[in-house]
Amino acid sequence: WKDADSLFMDLRAPLQPLLPVGDARLSFSSDGPPGCFINSGHFAMRADAPGVEDATFVEDLMQTTWAVFPSPHPGRWYEQSAMVYVLGGERRHCRFAVIAAWAPPKLAHAAQLDGADCPDDCCAASKMNGRWLSGLDMRPKLEMNAYEADFVQGRSLILHFAGLETATKLDRMRQYLPTTRR
Repeated sequence: WKDADSLFMDLRAPLQPLLPVGDARLSFSSDGPPGCFINSGHFAMRADAPGVEDATFVEDLMQTTWAVFPSPHPGRWYEQSAMVYVLGGERRHCRFAVIAAWAPPKLAHAAQLDGADCPDDCCAASKMNGRWLSGLDMRPKLEMNAYEADFVQGRSLILHFAGLETATKLDRMRQYLPTTRR
């Protein structure tokens, strides 16, 4: 899976290396600052994995994520915020916002009244826990989620134009299209 605002930069490259390894069912690209520990816009999944009898891992994760409504802030991330919350162990203090600085004042205040303080540890990979960890294969950012600033020709398989206005995304994609390997 890749977001529509991304380009495969080498159409000859096999996708097999992006598949989860071992018992993992999903491989995610990390996002890194200023994002979070995953980018849900780029991932690879397997319905079966050696040594894993529960073939419903991916379906369970997606349904659990879908059930988180409304999603924690930042709201513009929708499913990514919900997935960060779920993969982070559904900790109570992360329910309102996975990045405290981006929580609207009203929600940040509600979280404080509820005994939570919305700390930024909600988005820290080191805080990941819960039943999902054994099924995840976390990949380096450049492997599946390079932005223009960290794109390396010949090394970055997917170039992501996240955060840009639609017209700007299309212009940038058109500029990079001739550099894709076909």
